[in-house]
Amino acid sequence: MDQQSNYILTDKEIPAPDADMVQEVIGSQNVLTKKKYRSKLLRRPILSSLQKLMVAYLVVWSISPPLSIDMIYRYAALGCAGGWLIIEMSRRRKFEKIHGMAIVFMLAVIAVALVESEGEFSAVLKQISYYLLVIGFLMNYVYRDKWDEFKRLVPLVLILWIVFNIITAKEVIADPTVARKIVRADDEMIPYLRRGVGGYALVYSQVFLFPVMLAWIKNAFFRAKPLFVIGLVWAGSYTVLILNAGYSIALITAIASSLILLFYKKKSVIPAVAITLSLIVLLVLIIGYVDSIREALLEFFDGTAVAKKINDIYDSVHGIETADSIQERMNRYADSFNVMVDYPIIGGLCWGSGGGHSSLLDTFAKYGVFGGYMYCRMFYIVPVQLKKREGHKDDLRISNAFLSSLFIVTLLDSLPYEMIFPVMIVSPALISNIDIWRKEREINYSENALDSQPDPGERVGQA
Repeated sequence: MDQQSNYILTDKEIPAPDADMVQEVIGSQNVLTKKKYRSKLLRRPILSSLQKLMVAYLVVWSISPPLSIDMIYRYAALGCAGGWLIIEMSRRRKFEKIHGMAIVFMLAVIAVALVESEGEFSAVLKQISYYLLVIGFLMNYVYRDKWDEFKRLVPLVLILWIVFNIITAKEVIADPTVARKIVRADDEMIPYLRRGVGGYALVYSQVFLFPVMLAWIKNAFFRAKPLFVIGLVWAGSYTVLILNAGYSIALITAIASSLILLFYKKKSVIPAVAITLSLIVLLVLIIGYVDSIREALLEFFDGTAVAKKINDIYDSVHGIETADSIQERMNRYADSFNVMVDYPIIGGLCWGSGGGHSSLLDTFAKYGVFGGYMYCRMFYIVPVQLKKREGHKDDLRISNAFLSSLFIVTLLDSLPYEMIFPVMIVSPALISNIDIWRKEREINYSENALDSQPDPGERVGQA
């Protein structure tokens, strides 16, 4: 029995471990576990920093005209977007159902492009704006409580915009057709792009953020004077650019969103958008048929591209051919509506496309109700989130102004990939700055209020 007590009965008889052996095994396992844990702790900040660098590159790439020329920069952007997504998937983060639907939408876009082009990769690459929109949507979710980590990105973006605004404004003042030629990607414009001259994407990406920037500048005045100065310089450079670039919808959207920010106090943004669209139609009719107002506007905007645009609108209303006639624009909108009527649920997919002049209508026309719904859920996410939260009293006005600018432009114009990350990354970083400055002001106000109250001991002594 004494000899058998050192054994346990299994299929084979093996020695039972003594207490020292058990402690040695447990200790070695603990050491391995600690090493693995430390390794994970070291990898996490490195991977997080790498992801932030990827996001920063995507933002800088999307706002920089020189980086829009060569394909190597575009492939680098796709690599950053894909690398960011792979790292995020390795974390096994739990996303919401809507994010899974966004991935399904992206796969559907790829499938349609492959079928429609009979397997050509170039056709898949042309839909880059949709892929980047999905990636931006996922980024917005991952960093939803961490936007203060991108506070250094904001001044970098503003300084780059100032530089490109000044360069572009100088060129369009000398030659008002430059901005239009850049949009049409003429080969002769490549030297301009390399010098930093932007066009449609440069102007409209800033139009989207215009009301948010106004609120940011206002709050920076109280808490961050150097950033306030940068904001003022940005506002001046962009004003000069937008007046001379000749993009009438951009100018109208900037004015409308500013008025909504300053004066509109209702919760729903629908009346404001409806009024803005009605005013656009009314303005076109006034320019076309009220000579006195048209002449006054021409005199006021004399020497700018806006004056040329007024003449173009007048010619379009009266059936005279122009480079960008209203009639052509309306025909393109009609093409999108026709496809939506022919394929109201699933969209045209491989059998029909939109007119190519309204990103919102074109998405509904091409990818049906599901595609249009996902497009709105993704691209309008920042102002919708701002509107839902119970924050500062000004949040509602910022949200309505921001949402109206996004809706008006996506309804009336196309959406290049360069506009995705300013909306999905830069705008929430700006809003995060505003939140931090507000909290600092509230803390200072509370401290000053306490300091201004007399000490209880002094009151007793005085009594």
